[in-house]
Amino acid sequence: GYPLDKLTNLTNWRESYAKALQSSNPIPVHTHKDSEIFKHPDAASDDELEELAKDFQMFIKAVMLGVVLPRKDIYGFYISRGNFNNIGTEQLIRRDGVFDRYEESIVSQCDVIQNEGGDEFKAAYFALCKYYVENVYSTKKAHGTITIPIKGLSTHVLEKMADSIYPKSISSENKENICNILLDPNNVNKWSKVIPNTAHHIDKTEVHEFTEDELEHKNLEVYVKRTLSENWKFEVSKLLNMNGAHSVSVGTVPPPAPGAGRLILVAIGGKQSGPYPEETIRAMVKNGELDPGKTHVWWESCLDGWQLLNACPQYLPSMQSAPPPPPPIS
Repeated sequence: GYPLDKLTNLTNWRESYAKALQSSNPIPVHTHKDSEIFKHPDAASDDELEELAKDFQMFIKAVMLGVVLPRKDIYGFYISRGNFNNIGTEQLIRRDGVFDRYEESIVSQCDVIQNEGGDEFKAAYFALCKYYVENVYSTKKAHGTITIPIKGLSTHVLEKMADSIYPKSISSENKENICNILLDPNNVNKWSKVIPNTAHHIDKTEVHEFTEDELEHKNLEVYVKRTLSENWKFEVSKLLNMNGAHSVSVGTVPPPAPGAGRLILVAIGGKQSGPYPEETIRAMVKNGELDPGKTHVWWESCLDGWQLLNACPQYLPSMQSAPPPPPPIS
C-alpha cells in the first residue's frame, strides 16, 4: 500500500543511516535527519508548496466560474460537449495539485469568462472570494482566554485572489459596499447559485465551526460552494445600478433614472454588452449603432429568451411615412 513514487527515496534513507552509524558518536537512526541526503518522502519543498497554492487558486476560481464542476465528490471539467475529464477530489487537489495537461484548458475557459465579463466580473469575482472566505473556508479560531484567528491555505489564497481583482486605488469602503449589495441574502441568489452537496468537501480541521447563533445571524448557507448563475452579468449590473454602486467599478452605463423602464442586454455576433436603458436602445437604433436584423436583445421578464431586435417594434423607429406637403394656398 506504499505509494510507488515514494520508494525511490529508500536509497537515500539507507545512505543517511549508514553515514550516521559510521560517525564517531552515532545517534539513534530513527531520530536522525541528514539534511544533505535525507528527505522525508512527504515533505514538500518551497517551490512545490508554491505550485500547490497556484493549483488550488486555479481550482477555486474555476469552481466559482462554473468551469470545474463536482460529480459527487470528484471534480472535473468539459473539454468538449460530452467529454468530461475528472481531476480529483478537493483533498487530492490540495495535496497533489492539478495535472499540467489539464491546466491550459481550465485557465483558457476561465479567461474567456473573465474577458467577456468586464467590470461586472470584477464585482462578482470579488464578492465570491469574500463569500468563500466567510462561509466556505471561514478562518478557524483558537478558543481560550483569547480568540486567535488561524488562517489556512484556502483562506490565504482567497484573500490574495480578492486583492488581485481590484486595484488599491479603490477604497475599502467601496469594496465593502459591493459585497454588502451582492451578498445580501435577498440578492445573492439572483446572480449566483449553490453547488449542492459540497459542504463536506472542506477540511474541517482548518475551518471555524459555526455556532447556532452565528448561523442564524449570517442567514447564509455555510461550507457550501457557490458559482455564477446563467444571467449573472445582467443581474450584477442591475443590482449595482439600482443601489448606485456601478461607479465603484469603471462601467460606462449610467444607472437608469426613476421610471426609466427595463434594462436591456444586447448581443451581436455572440458578444454581449449592456445592460442599457430602453431609451438608449432606441437611440442606438436611430443612430445606426445597432442593426435590428443582426442584434439580439434580452431583458429580465423576457421568458422566450434572446429576441431579434427586429421582432421588438417598441425599440424600432416609427415606420410611419412622412406627411404629404401642405395644400397650396388658394
